[in-house]
Amino acid sequence: MGEEYATETAIRTTAVQLYEAMSRNDWDRYNSLQCTQQRSDTPMDPGLAKMMSRLEVRGVNITSRTDTSAEVEVRFRYSDESGDADHTEKINVIREEGEWLAC
Repeated sequence: MGEEYATETAIRTTAVQLYEAMSRNDWDRYNSLQCTQQRSDTPMDPGLAKMMSRLEVRGVNITSRTDTSAEVEVRFRYSDESGDADHTEKINVIREEGEWLAC
């Protein structure tokens, strides 16, 4: 139970921190939470960066998981939207070099 809880917590934490990094326009942190094949030196489009700065994570749900990967649904909204404007995105998280990273 303890190891499973720790794994699921690490997966959820990666997802939340990824979206929080987007909301702060902290692209160094964002890239550090990405798997190697997803990392990029390309700067974020300014219009998209402005929109992301209003992002609030509302919840994270692990929909499937193995020892090395997970599919996660992240529920979020932009701070200027009404309460019924939640968005959900699915992301994949993998275990790479001992860490859970979005991929």
